Amino acid sequence: MKIAVVTDSASDLPNEVREAGQIHVVPIRVLFGEDQFRDQVDITPEQFFDKLNTSGVLPSTSQPSPADFINLYEILLKKHDAVISLHISEKLSGTYQSACIARDAVSPSRIEVIDTRAASMAQGFIAMEALQAAAAGSSREHVLHAVQKAMDTTRLAFTVDSLEHLMRNGRIGKAASMFGSLLSVKPIIALEDGELTPMAKVRGSKRVLERVMECIRKDVGNGAIKVAVIHTNTHDRAREWFTAVQGAFVCKEAYLVQCGAVIGTHVGPTGLGVAWMPADQ
Repeated sequence: MKIAVVTDSASDLPNEVREAGQIHVVPIRVLFGEDQFRDQVDITPEQFFDKLNTSGVLPSTSQPSPADFINLYEILLKKHDAVISLHISEKLSGTYQSACIARDAVSPSRIEVIDTRAASMAQGFIAMEALQAAAAGSSREHVLHAVQKAMDTTRLAFTVDSLEHLMRNGRIGKAASMFGSLLSVKPIIALEDGELTPMAKVRGSKRVLERVMECIRKDVGNGAIKVAVIHTNTHDRAREWFTAVQGAFVCKEAYLVQCGAVIGTHVGPTGLGVAWMPADQ
């Protein structure tokens, strides 16, 4: 079968993957007051964080409309047998619902819409696994199996200097118990079953990475991983983490990714984390 893979811009796909154009990305919108931008289309991550630092207006996000998906699905189904559409957790965005409305309007039998229960590069890895299976000419069932396996094994953990942005945007979920004066205590937040969940509190930035790498080691042992160090606007610290992770694990694939405007809106400018999954030998 010829299967098209769709996701949304909250997946924070690496530049080289996004620019290849094999995964079709529907942009989520970011609003600064009445000014509206399509994430990764009208506004780059660099432009977004510059605007975040200088604008007196705090940003918000808006899910794609069903029409955005309808237009893309109709185009893709002219050249593909089926579409698999993979989206940010329904607990974090209404994007999945928009895609479902579009599926029902276009072709419910040929379009599979999936809530990945993930975000950022955890979602990105799931889309990349789907593409790998689809590019190999796999059946729809085999691609869906690859998606489910990726959903079951992909994890994401991150830290921020302040929980203010997550609280203000209502995306903090169970991690609300961490809110307060953090001082030198750094929160580590996991994305579990589509919801932000408290993972640990540690003292000092160095201990955050050590704790995250302990979690990766517990997951994969000495096996190889696919990994992404992700950040909102903390370039130097992200490069340090990226070097440390590559030195500690056998990395079949490794990416250093700056998150786009969607994740940046909700996490703020100090987000830093790791998404990972076991890599089949």
